[in-house]
Parts: sequence; structure tokens; C-alpha cells
Amino acid sequence: IEATNELLDAAKGAVVCHGSLAARSPTSRKAIEAACKAADKRVFDVNLRAPYVDEDFVRSGCDGAWLLKVNDDELPQLAQWFDATGDEQAVARALSERFGIDYVVVTRGGNGAALFSSNDSTWVETPGVQVTVADTVGSGDAFLACLLSKLLTGASAADAVADANALGAWVATQRGATPVHDTAAIAALRL
Repeated sequence: IEATNELLDAAKGAVVCHGSLAARSPTSRKAIEAACKAADKRVFDVNLRAPYVDEDFVRSGCDGAWLLKVNDDELPQLAQWFDATGDEQAVARALSERFGIDYVVVTRGGNGAALFSSNDSTWVETPGVQVTVADTVGSGDAFLACLLSKLLTGASAADAVADANALGAWVATQRGATPVHDTAAIAALRL
């Protein structure tokens, strides 16, 4: 990714969503940082994949993010790096307070997800949905896209995470990362 004028213009006043893996390239890292500065809101999707684990970039990604997405395998590493203790809720709250994050979502794969909102200090959880998995590629991205869409259009934290969980579960039942949505099937999975 390069920090072109087109990229920076697109980022102005927008929601920029980025992960940590894209920062492996110094050129991409600079572009991400520039786009984030231009954005109205920033969403950081932590991706701790050895050997591309960069504590400094994760720290800068968390700092001032509007929403942080982390999975339950990655959360203990963030807790260790940033001196947060306790259960998932306590760590999510500590990360929110330390970095000024409005929302911290913890995904749990087939076991659902939880969302901490600093706006009203709520912690909402949604259970996993039992599905026959065909392909998990795209499930996390679908989850995050749905969550963002719902939160940005005024849905409650509970509704946003429940809808996102249903979409992520449904995508896992399909082959490929971007299947054509079946709204009735997705709605049937909402808990």
C-alpha cells in the first residue's frame, strides 16, 4: 500500500479499518499511519501471527482507535504487553481506558463474541452459533464489517454484536470469503 493522494483523500472523514499484518512492509506501514491521521474514526483489527508480531505497531494501532478487534487467543498477549489483568471484560476495559478506545470487541471463534463499550461501560456477550463449517476464511472480516455497519448506524452494542456474530457464523458455512448473502439464513442464526 502506498500513501497516494487518492488514498489520503478517501480516508478524510472516513472510517479507516486496518490490521497489524499489513504493517510488515515499511511502505504500507507509512500509508496506514497517514490514512489513520486523515480518518474520522479508526478501527484496528489485531492480527498476531508469528513471526510478524510487532508490539510497537500494536500499541500505536490501539492508541486512539475508535474500535479494537482482538480474538481470545490474542487478548492475553495484549494484557501482558499493556499491564492489564483480570478476565476478558477487565482486560477490555483496561485497554479502552489506557488507549481511549470507544469499543473493544473480543471474538471467540465458534464460541461467540463480547463487546465492551466505553460510552456506557457496558459489556455484552453473544454465544456461539452451532453451524457446519465449510470454510472460515472471511468470517472474521464479515463479522467486523457487520459490527461496524450496525454501530455506525446507531444499533445498540447488544444488537450489533449479535448480528455480527450471526453473519460471521453464516459465512463460515459457505465456501469462499465473500458469498452472496442469504438474509433469511443469516437471521435464523441470530441469537
